Amino acid sequence: MMDQQTRELLIGSVREILARIEPDHDLAAALEKLGWDEVRGEDPAIATQILFTEHGRVLARTRALDEVVLAELESILPPANGRRAFAHPRPDQLRIQAGGIGALPVPSAEPCGIVFGPLDAVDEIVAVSRADSGTVCEVVRAADMVRYEPVDAFDRSLRWTEVVAPTTGGGVRIDELWPRAVAAARRALAAEILGISRAMLDIAVAHTSGRVQYGKAIGSFQSVRHRLAEAYAELVGAERLLEVASEDDGEWSAAMCKADAGRTQRRVAAHALQVCGALGLTQEFALHGFVARGAVLDSLYLSHRQIEEGLGRELFAQDAVGRNLPRVAVV
Repeated sequence: MMDQQTRELLIGSVREILARIEPDHDLAAALEKLGWDEVRGEDPAIATQILFTEHGRVLARTRALDEVVLAELESILPPANGRRAFAHPRPDQLRIQAGGIGALPVPSAEPCGIVFGPLDAVDEIVAVSRADSGTVCEVVRAADMVRYEPVDAFDRSLRWTEVVAPTTGGGVRIDELWPRAVAAARRALAAEILGISRAMLDIAVAHTSGRVQYGKAIGSFQSVRHRLAEAYAELVGAERLLEVASEDDGEWSAAMCKADAGRTQRRVAAHALQVCGALGLTQEFALHGFVARGAVLDSLYLSHRQIEEGLGRELFAQDAVGRNLPRVAVV
């Protein structure tokens, strides 16, 4: 277990790396110099939580999420032939798993998805599709893509690329590995979304502390204080749930923390926009970038609304009568 002092030092080092790395450049090389493999080997859950929380706080643009998903599929993938990326399913390419809370690809004739960044920095792409035989992944050369085009995302700072890969017939079944890959991606995304939420709250606190009306900082007004306190309480609760989910390493807890992070982001954004007033809606003010990024990340691997719907359907299903609730943590 990582002690608090080591954790704080690591957070500072990761924050420094993310602050200076160029967008869409290789984060793995920078982390390697930090000795990240050793950190991840000692406490993989904390390492992922720290990396993605800081990733969100600075609105970094890297392929860090690729590494999380590919690590879960590593046992069935051939050795990488150059720089490898993962094509994350578009939001409309996933559906809630029947009788569960997983995210299954919808049936598709061709492997497709979203690559984080342009293709000129990628040699091969791992893409997922679903056929009658089950969930399949294929490794395809980036130069062989049938189609690729920029993604028009809500966050215009992102340079994502939508790709459609040819069907090679050499796909590998990943029915057992895919749920773990989805759970790992959800935990990482939850950490990043909560890092974004923490940054939004910091912006709101700084703004209300420095802006003066009627001779007083607006942060001293009761209505503003209540909104900031509510946002803080939401955030702390979601962060604790993420810690529990990271320790549990299960599918249910991953779904719960991803859903809670998405809903928390929406609430923190609403409070921050309210206390920052009209200024918070402008392009010149930093807040809008965090609001947009949080909304986009929430949509990946099913949004908080979709996951909550799946959780509710599973908990109240007819065959759930008499069943124990899934154990997430000892309270």
